[in-house]
Amino acid sequence: MKIIIQEQNNFLLRFDRREEVMGGIVDFTKKQNLSGATFTGLGACSSVQLSYYDLEKKEYIKKDFNEDLEIINLTGNISLLGEEPAVHMHGTFGRTDYSTIGGHVFRMVVFGTCEIHLQKLDKKIEREKDEETGLNLLASKIA
Repeated sequence: MKIIIQEQNNFLLRFDRREEVMGGIVDFTKKQNLSGATFTGLGACSSVQLSYYDLEKKEYIKKDFNEDLEIINLTGNISLLGEEPAVHMHGTFGRTDYSTIGGHVFRMVVFGTCEIHLQKLDKKIEREKDEETGLNLLASKIA
């Protein structure tokens, strides 16, 4: 992962072929000491693990896609779960037949490039476990 541009709280990041994006964002978050950010992205990947959340089972149902895909859109945020970064990413991906797949992104390996625009937030964002859903939800810190 390379930082292409850094202007105040904005970063333009480039991931190259064979790099894993989720782990790269976590590493970047730790190095930059980020406690809150939002991001968008696009590019191409050779594999992605997507999921959806089964509320009854309180678990993510994961599926691997090992094929060349256009990254049509990535949208997400970075927060803290305890002291560790939590990257929440969703994506839409285009297949060679022009159909699309999408979901919650757990893992993604770059095929050509992946470009991420990340905006650091001035405030700390935290997550906490919600017992009803089983999810780590954004925590409201406003009194």
